[in-house]
Amino acid sequence: MAQTVAAQRRSIAAMTAQLEAFDEQLVVFERILEPLVEWSSTWARLEEAVGDFVRRDGADGTTSAR
Repeated sequence: MAQTVAAQRRSIAAMTAQLEAFDEQLVVFERILEPLVEWSSTWARLEEAVGDFVRRDGADGTTSAR
């Protein structure tokens, strides 16, 4: 019985170590994602602004020569 309990405690210790390593990987992943999320948001705003400009510029169905 004592050996079984000791084995279970070792198993829990190993799982804890794996979870800590996984948590550290998630922290790194979050740091990588932060600038990508910001870039994506900036790109979406740019696309919206360009779309608004194009729709406003060609609202009457004609293209203006510049």
